Parts: sequence; C-alpha cells; structure tokens
Amino acid sequence: MDVQTTIIYCVVAALLCRYCCPLFGMFNQLNLPYMLSWILGMVLGDWRTGLIVGAVITTLNMAPVVIGAVQTMNLWDAAVLCVALVVGQGMDIEVAFAIAAPMAVLGNALTNIQTVILYDGITDQLTLRAVRNGNPKQAVLVESIVKWCISFVWMCVWYFILVYFGTRAATSLVTAMPGWIVSGFVAAGRLLPAVGFGLFLSAMGKKKFIPFFIIGAYAYLYFGLSSVKIAILSVCIAFIYIQLDRSDDGILAKGGK
Repeated sequence: MDVQTTIIYCVVAALLCRYCCPLFGMFNQLNLPYMLSWILGMVLGDWRTGLIVGAVITTLNMAPVVIGAVQTMNLWDAAVLCVALVVGQGMDIEVAFAIAAPMAVLGNALTNIQTVILYDGITDQLTLRAVRNGNPKQAVLVESIVKWCISFVWMCVWYFILVYFGTRAATSLVTAMPGWIVSGFVAAGRLLPAVGFGLFLSAMGKKKFIPFFIIGAYAYLYFGLSSVKIAILSVCIAFIYIQLDRSDDGILAKGGK
C-alpha cells in the first residue's frame, strides 16, 4: 500500500469509526466490524474479503461489555489493521488475525487515553470556560464541532500509524519468521474465534448450549462442512430447539393446572 492509498484508507476508517459506528451502535451492537469492514475492503479493491475479515474479527468478542463509555475491546482497530494486511498486503487471514487481535486491546487503551487528553483535558475545559464567561454559543460550538474535529484528526493519525507502519512491520516480521513460528500463528488465528465463542457462551451463562458449540466445531473440523452449511444447519437446530422448549413449557403448564 502506497502513502496515498493508505491516507484514503485511514480517512475512510476514521469516518466509519467516528460517525457510522455510533449510529449503528444504537441498534443492538450493529457497530461491530462485520457491518462496515466491507467498505474498507472496497477501498482496497476487494469488498468480499473485507467482509470476511470483519466477520472473523467480530468472533473475538461475541458479547462485548460496555460500562458507561468504557468497553473491553476495540474490535474496529483490529479490523482496520487486519483488512489492510489481508487485502492490501496479501497476508493469510489466519496469520493477520493473530497479529491484529492484540490491537483490539491496544486500541481500547488508546480510546481511553483519547477521552482523558482530548475531551477532559481540552474540549471540556474550553466548554467550561465558555459557560463561565456566559457564552453559550461558543460552548455549543466546542461540543458539537470542535470536539468531533479533534477526535477525527486523532483517529486519522492513529490509523495512519497503525496501517502504514504496522503493515510493513508485520510483513517484515512474518517474512523473517521460521516456518514453524508462522504455523503457530496460523494455529492461533484459527483458535481465536473459538475463544470468542467460548467467551460468548460464558457471558450467556447457559451451559446447556455448550454441546451445540462442540457439534459445530466437529462439523467443521472433521466433516468438512463450510461455515454457510453449518449456519443453515444451526438455524434449523435452533428452530427445533425453540419449538421443543415451548412444547415442554406447555406440558408443564397443563400439568400444573
């Protein structure tokens, strides 16, 4: 990826993160990477792969926890780097996934730093000063325009550093690695989605669903079923399970009467 392509890519990523993600976030966590990563892929000429990468990144944390404005992972930062590695650099998705996954934690830390430095340290102080001076128009201007512009510039700079230098460092690292270490990254990349689903099951607190998880894993690993076929089979099993569960509830209700 050259500098011009990287700048365009980073600006689009910042726009999606700053404006589209909060909009989709109002609708049941639809601000996850699988909703918007195809646009990043389209910028680099392959929207299908971008969509696949976003779906894989989403499996890192199927049950994101948000307390106030603080979240456990910033999956969008991991998706930005992973799409650049896979689509822009041609890296295997498993290796790119293992490399980009830590960015979900690092990006979350940088988001918290952004909140402290940019919001608490700059824009909130400007707003407070305007209110004390009896200038409500200036306070509204700072909160509605200045804050968003500063945040957008911050994200553009961070994404440029992440993509321009991160992709080159990751490519050089993978090239210099022995084959057995690369194989380890591939194995880790394949394991991480399972960890994400495990966290999801743990957050649900429904141990009775664990057998379905194991059935899906065996169907993929040993029977060679594609993810689409497993998804269709899962929908059918879920429908049957719901119908049987309702039937049991009905029988118990009648027995109680």
